[in-house]
Amino acid sequence: MAGQAYDDFFEDHIKNSASGDLSDKVYLNRSITNEAMENAFDDLERLNSYHLYPYNTAPDQHKYAAFVSHWIARTRPINLCSDGYDIPELGILNAYFATYVFLKFLFTGTRPLPFRARAALIYQFHFRNTPGEQLSILAYFVERSTMTDEEVDLYEKMLAANAHS
Repeated sequence: MAGQAYDDFFEDHIKNSASGDLSDKVYLNRSITNEAMENAFDDLERLNSYHLYPYNTAPDQHKYAAFVSHWIARTRPINLCSDGYDIPELGILNAYFATYVFLKFLFTGTRPLPFRARAALIYQFHFRNTPGEQLSILAYFVERSTMTDEEVDLYEKMLAANAHS
């Protein structure tokens, strides 16, 4: 998941940065990415075993969004090359990546996430160590804030149909 998300993020945000193509300034450290994913899945396993009711219920997309992005923000797998230190925007790149991954897991609607909400997410991922449990609650609100009323109705019907199958 993180590898594909990074490829998409790389194309959207690093190659097409406001400062130009920054692809020679950063790289994804695969071992740190693997560590982040292992930690996220360990946390989700513990959550599944001890906290979700009924027990052994698979976590939903909100929990995946929360725990994976939490560990991406915490481990910071995008590293700067030696000549990338002179570009200030690269220092916060992992927070942007964590936000990108967070949103990729959610069923976002047609309305864009408000600028202030996106900025608050980036702030949380860059300056705070917000636990996955809290981020998963936030994921519900972020998801709904991007949906129209019709999309919410459709989403609710889909959830109800899945609950009965």
